[in-house]
Amino acid sequence: MEISSEQLDGDIYKINLTGRMDIPGNAEIDIKFSGMTAAPRKFFILDLSGVDFIASIGIRTGCD
Repeated sequence: MEISSEQLDGDIYKINLTGRMDIPGNAEIDIKFSGMTAAPRKFFILDLSGVDFIASIGIRTGCD
């Protein structure tokens, strides 16, 4: 799983995910994703167009 981000207009960030959101994929990005969505970032767009599989564990990413 790969993760990257880019700043769009103002305080809007786009987070791009690529790969499989299964147990190994989630483990690769979980902490980085949490950091990318933490304050002071209030607004973000999550681009899942590069994700070809989402397991139930992937749905909870960043919820801790």
